[in-house]
Amino acid sequence: MTQTRSIAEARRDLSALINEAEAGTPVHITRRGKPVAVVLSVHEYERLTRSSTSFVSAYQRWCEEFRPDALDLDAADPFDSVRDTSQPRPADL
Repeated sequence: MTQTRSIAEARRDLSALINEAEAGTPVHITRRGKPVAVVLSVHEYERLTRSSTSFVSAYQRWCEEFRPDALDLDAADPFDSVRDTSQPRPADL
């Protein structure tokens, strides 16, 4: 469950706020009711900023697996050759 604290509350209860973040609960910090920051555990921060989770890395892995040059761009649906057919498409639902 996410916690929300004002800057004043965060300043006053910094130790408790850090304990919550360390336990895995993100703490949103607000200024005048608007979100301005999030306190996360180091573990969660590192997970989110790891380069292997970047869009570029994910796209490169996709290219290695599906070779975009193998797509038939003249077909009605060029992604038919790489689509996961075990799941229904939204139009098929």
